[in-house]
Amino acid sequence: EDYCWKNSVRKRCNSTCVVSLEKQKNHQKGFACHHLNSYDIHVHQRYCVENGVFLTKKIHKQFHDMYGYGKNTESQFVDFCWCVFHIDWFERKRELNIE
Repeated sequence: EDYCWKNSVRKRCNSTCVVSLEKQKNHQKGFACHHLNSYDIHVHQRYCVENGVFLTKKIHKQFHDMYGYGKNTESQFVDFCWCVFHIDWFERKRELNIE
């Protein structure tokens, strides 16, 4: 299930980091799938493709360094996008057609 979820999230995001807009080429390393509402406490959303986004590993680590690992929410991701990158997450979702 994890593999299918990650593959589906990557495809949904067109192999593009939703923050930096960097595109993954030929399954290169350096990218990760991130649960907007964390895997540990949002059990019913674990394998929901809409609950995932594709990020560079650097940005993924940066998020978790700020907000910790576990008990994360999409609201934290909204704050992270705005405070660190000055990106309106809801606008970015519309631009990328991943609403």
